[in-house]
Amino acid sequence: MVALEGSLINRRLSELAQRARVRDAVVFTRFLDPAEQIIARDAARFAKVEITLCGGYMDAERCAAAFHPKGVAIDFTAAIACVLAKWAAAYGSPAHRDLLGASLAVIQDRSFLGDIILRDDCAYIFVIRDQAIHLAAETTQAGRVAVKCSVYEGAIVQGERDERFVRDTIPSFRLDAGTASAFWLSRAVAQEAIRAGKVKLNHIPETRTDAAIKEGDLISLRGIGRAKLFQALGVNRKGRLGVLWNCTPYNKRKP
Repeated sequence: MVALEGSLINRRLSELAQRARVRDAVVFTRFLDPAEQIIARDAARFAKVEITLCGGYMDAERCAAAFHPKGVAIDFTAAIACVLAKWAAAYGSPAHRDLLGASLAVIQDRSFLGDIILRDDCAYIFVIRDQAIHLAAETTQAGRVAVKCSVYEGAIVQGERDERFVRDTIPSFRLDAGTASAFWLSRAVAQEAIRAGKVKLNHIPETRTDAAIKEGDLISLRGIGRAKLFQALGVNRKGRLGVLWNCTPYNKRKP
């Protein structure tokens, strides 16, 4: 199934890049995850067109791509919009997964949705523009929290990553050991998550619990967050491997 989906994405991005070349015009994609962005760059290179990526704000993870002729200025406001979701923080706050779930209940296609930036009493949801009004009108609740949504046309907001650095030791540079360490899980729970397809290594789904990890690798756990193996700190007296993680949870709850 994963191979089939990858093949479809390859073909679709290749078609869009070729369309931009043949028409000598700008062609936009929907939102792409980091792995799909690599495929898009390859498609642009093969079609001999330029590519520009944008997620609606600086340092976005999910981005739309524009295939275009050389030297053309790209206006992504034609392709990307932002929906502002607000709530009364005194009565609770939705988590990232709640907002994503509520958005998918309306849009029903992940490729229409970009990043979600959480604040204390609001969130910015990036969406393909022609879906923005529909998303704003139909999203009234996220989790158990009532939300009020509107299409946001203000200045582009800068994402604030709730990052923290965590030191730990692991028995080996295996994916299950790294996942357990980064997300405060037992080794058994980490292995179950990996086998269930909930873990990505450098944006690619990985189901091998013994897959090797190294300094600089990024581990993502669906619904929980992501962690970069920022630094390998060497072997301690007990023979365990010291590691420094740069962790970004998808919500602000501590593990």
